[in-house]
Amino acid sequence: MREPAARLRRIGSLATATGVTVDTLRYYEREGLLPHADRTAGGFRLYTQEMTERLLFIKQARQLGLSLREIRELVEPDNCRCSKMRTVIAERLADVDERLHELELFRNALQTALDRCDQTSVRSKNADCPGVRHLGAAKPSSS
Repeated sequence: MREPAARLRRIGSLATATGVTVDTLRYYEREGLLPHADRTAGGFRLYTQEMTERLLFIKQARQLGLSLREIRELVEPDNCRCSKMRTVIAERLADVDERLHELELFRNALQTALDRCDQTSVRSKNADCPGVRHLGAAKPSSS
């Protein structure tokens, strides 16, 4: 079933709406991350709402550090078998959980440093900052 023309977007409109460049859209299409768009009689690409949602997913995944290969695994039509997709999704979810844990540790270190700075600045604005020393001494977690 074809989408109503009012819900179709041209490449420039889609790029603006999603905050990616036209070149990025064309690249994702060439790389198979986005399906090839239908074209008007004049040759303009027309993108559906489903393609818009996929592009937003790809953008979010890129911002969160997934590689194009990892994203391709998630959006690949050949991966539509539930058992295969479950494995891919479970692996990505484990990665996200690990990143969240690392972010929480880092957040705690920053909060402790900020608290120490606040305690010191109450006494003297020109005192050595214990928060900086704390950050330098914080032990990175082993990943």
